[in-house]
This record gives sequence, structure tokens and C-alpha cells, in this order.
Amino acid sequence: SCCAGTVLALSCPILVLSPGWQRGACLDALSLSYHFFITSQAKPGQPWCEVQGQINGKTFLSYDCQTKEFKPIGPWGMKLKDRSFWQQQEETVKLLVEELRKKLLDIKAENFTKSGSLTMQGRLMCERGADGHTRASWQFRFNESITYRFDPNNRKWTVDHSGGQQVKDMLDGDRELTMLLVRTSNGDCQSWLQQVWEHWDETQETTGLVTVAATNMVEGGHLGCRITW
Repeated sequence: SCCAGTVLALSCPILVLSPGWQRGACLDALSLSYHFFITSQAKPGQPWCEVQGQINGKTFLSYDCQTKEFKPIGPWGMKLKDRSFWQQQEETVKLLVEELRKKLLDIKAENFTKSGSLTMQGRLMCERGADGHTRASWQFRFNESITYRFDPNNRKWTVDHSGGQQVKDMLDGDRELTMLLVRTSNGDCQSWLQQVWEHWDETQETTGLVTVAATNMVEGGHLGCRITW
């Protein structure tokens, strides 16, 4: 496999690893995601928005609209905060939650007039597969019920429940929201994902050394070498 490197069978102890085996060759996939929680009416002393950023499911940033602090979290956050994209990421995320709250209030006024408060749980996901191809997607839930998904490539909304058709129609007709989601996912998020990928070696939480045991073996009358990882 790619992670086994290249065995140079001149003598048993010699093992050559191809360049980039640790980062590019052996990383099956990379995901960068942003999880949003926004409410139309926050309780006293509580933020109306909270954001978490994750790399492969591990949190590297947090933000809330009360403290307005964009905090790096964990080893990845501490290393990424000095990258050139960190400030741009902060500005984009702050703008995004402001715009999403405006849309939340519009949806509440038109479709949830009887409810006291309306919440939105959103997720932006950008992924790079093992084949090098990238893709992005959005997912939203209102009051933790019906899930709405947006594909930035075909710019189409889908809903997992027939009862969500009215909100879906409203989202379909919102050209301003469509452009915001497309621009953020296909532009900003993909750019940030690329930068994380390029600095993958530096942002790993642990840098492991390869332990190799090499022993001589004779099989079928031939002298060989058994490599154990």
C-alpha cells in the first residue's frame, strides 16, 4: 500500500520511504466543517449564536456572538491561528452568522409566527477525498425538526419531510441566500481546506515515528526480508 513506502531489497535492514508518504499519500480524506447554532431570541445572558469549526471531526475554533471572541481550540487551532487565512476565516464566519440570523428572522415571520423562538442548526462541510476531488455541502435544521440540504454545485435545496415544503419554497426563491452559500462554500471554505491540506504535516496533533522490524527469512528456497510495521 502507499503507506508501506518502497522496500529496497538490497539487504534486509534497508527501507526507503517515498517522499510525502505521511501527508499526501496516506491521508485518506480531509474534512473542514463549521457548525452553527443561531436563535431568533436568546435568553438573557446567552449568546444568540455559537460556532464550532472542526477538522476531521476535531474542534479547532469556537466563536459566540456575546463575547465576540474567535478562539483557537486545541493543538490544531493554536497552529492554524497564525496562518494567513485565519483572519479572513474570522471575518467570513462573523458575516455569515449575521446574514443567517436575518434569514432566520424572515423565516420565522413568514412560517413560524406562533412559536416564541426559532432556532437554526447549520453545518457547512468541505471535504477532500482520497482521490483529490473536493466537494461542499450545507445542512440546516429549524427547531431541531426538519432537515434542509443545499448543494452549492447545482444550487438546489432538498428536504427530508413533506411538511417542510413551504420553507423549502422560500429558500429556493431567496437568490441572495443562494449566492451567499455558494460563495462561502465553493470559494472561502474550499480555499481554507486547501491551505489546511498544504500544511497537514504541521497541523497534526502528534507526529509519529515509524517503527520497523526487519528480519531475514527463507521461503521456498529464496532468501527474503519480512518487514513488520
